[in-house]
Amino acid sequence: NTFSGALNVSGGTVRVRNGAGSASGSGTAFVNVGGTLAGTGRVYKLNVGNGGTLSPGMSPGTLTAGDSTLDTNGVYVWEINDFAGTFGSDPGWDRLNCTGTLTIAATSANTYTVKVTSLTYANVAGLASNFNNANGYTQLIASAVSISGFATNKFTVNVSGFSNPFGGVWTIAQV
Repeated sequence: NTFSGALNVSGGTVRVRNGAGSASGSGTAFVNVGGTLAGTGRVYKLNVGNGGTLSPGMSPGTLTAGDSTLDTNGVYVWEINDFAGTFGSDPGWDRLNCTGTLTIAATSANTYTVKVTSLTYANVAGLASNFNNANGYTQLIASAVSISGFATNKFTVNVSGFSNPFGGVWTIAQV
């Protein structure tokens, strides 16, 4: 649907699809506790926090938003099925594509969580392809025109959904 006004996702999942217009017209999509925003479409503005979950793509893929805020206690479910794949595509890994400013409003005391989730080529939980535990990787998870408020200590990385053998450290950085 394309409509004006805000979209409040506080329970269940709203999926936006590419080619289906926007999910929030000229308003902000607020994703809060118990709610998930997913899909390959776009929203005008985005605010994910207070226990809300962002899951770009259709396992994996790209969700596009204008100005976006990653707020305290929000979660980004970042899925990857092929480390040699493409940013924002399947096979590859998820991407949040901000066509405006990406604001990190989380704090070091109330972080924003990136939940790393490995998938098989069938896009079910399992081992991601082309991963070598001896290698280092840099995978982009978001792109934006500009980024405000970034600091590594505002993020927590949760690897409970990563199935590949791994003995290293995951970090979030601005490049």
